[in-house]
Amino acid sequence: MTHTATPWNCKETKTFKGLGEAYIDYGFQRVAICYSDEGVQKAEDNANYIVKCVNSHDAFVEACKALEQFETTPDKDVVTISYKAIQRAREALKLASE
Repeated sequence: MTHTATPWNCKETKTFKGLGEAYIDYGFQRVAICYSDEGVQKAEDNANYIVKCVNSHDAFVEACKALEQFETTPDKDVVTISYKAIQRAREALKLASE
């Protein structure tokens, strides 16, 4: 199963019939709409959280795979494996923190 490519972004919000709406897009393609009865700011906050999670997901998976190498290839150079794993974890954390 594949999903819409990343990065996703939230650039447009509005209020419609008392609900806050925030739109999540990939390029010109609408991926999702977040609604909130607490207003447009809450809808935008939720949309931005979803965007952050989606955009950092692949990097976190790669970081976990790099850490998994410690179990699956114990005879490899531990310094090289740990350095690569730490770099991938830093990249994932950076994406999640943006």
